[in-house]
Amino acid sequence: MFPEQSNTISEELAVVFGDLLAEEIVRQTTIEMTTPPAVPASPAEYVPSKFNRYADMQDLLLLDPIHDVDESGWTIKEKE
Repeated sequence: MFPEQSNTISEELAVVFGDLLAEEIVRQTTIEMTTPPAVPASPAEYVPSKFNRYADMQDLLLLDPIHDVDESGWTIKEKE
């Protein structure tokens, strides 16, 4: 796709995959794939790869009442 960027792409992807491993989003495995993955269409221009971690949403997600669940199950709202 971008032969002139091959070294840069390899270095960037190594960093991105390292970040994904560190965040435990992906795991290394020794399982061999039987079918190769689908190859997406080539982009028109080179865009540097990077991993964006969005941790600022955690507090907002915890405000959601769906998370007010204990071992007994969902919170039951009493009729008024």
